Amino acid sequence: MLEAGYSGDFLDLLAALAPCVLGYGEIGARLLSEPHDPAYAEWIETYGGADYQALCRDTAALIDGAVADRLGPQAHALPRWQQLQDRFLTATRLEAAFWTLAG
Repeated sequence: MLEAGYSGDFLDLLAALAPCVLGYGEIGARLLSEPHDPAYAEWIETYGGADYQALCRDTAALIDGAVADRLGPQAHALPRWQQLQDRFLTATRLEAAFWTLAG
């Protein structure tokens, strides 16, 4: 994330941060819908709850809007889109690796 912030622009930073924000929301929502250990209930209810899920939707809308504003309606056809995808995928792999550290 630091590298994205130092060397990239706003879109790079969003692509690097999105997996963390959205990942917590996805995991929280999935765990909330299942029976869970009471020891983790507060965490699960925080990230699976309505307030955090709204934050995830707002974050996704911010990203979509920033891409549209900066790259236009055909963003997916631009080489810049691939760079942002690569940054997002790298951040997603790092975020997934973070979760495996506890195992």
